[in-house]
Formats: sequence, structure tokens, C-alpha cells
Amino acid sequence: MPPMRDSRHACQREQVVLITNNRNADGGGSLEHVIRNETTASCLPVFTLANAERIRTDGDYAERTAIRLLEYLFDIENYLGSARIYVP
Repeated sequence: MPPMRDSRHACQREQVVLITNNRNADGGGSLEHVIRNETTASCLPVFTLANAERIRTDGDYAERTAIRLLEYLFDIENYLGSARIYVP
């Protein structure tokens, strides 16, 4: 299995959310491909940081991102099957 598929499957199996940087959607093994083809109504979403570099350089943006991510996590049952959620 390609690495992104392995990561996604492991997270779903262990009921752990996957948080990733915004990545390309190239190829059949890409995370985007896996999300589009394997997400079911009971799957945890993949959280994608919209701008990881800005998180490292802008404290206010990093704080907003962290708060938004926590809001999603507190209500995770409402986001099952959502596939991918961009944060913030």
C-alpha cells in the first residue's frame, strides 16, 4: 500500500485523526485520492492545515488555527464522513 493510504487506514483503525499539511493531489496513492475513494459515513475526517508555513511565522494565525482545530475535535461526531476539513 502507498504510504498515505497506510497512514489513513491506520488512523481510521485506531480512531485517531490525521492532521496534515496541504499536499498535492497527484497520483493514485495521494492522500486526496484515498480520501475521495475510501471515505465512508463513519470515517474520521482528515484535517488539513491550510497554511502550515504561516502557522510557524504568525502567532495570531497559529492560535486561531489551534482554536479552530480544537472546536472541530470537541464536536468530532458531527464531522464523521466529512472527508477533509481545512483548518482554519
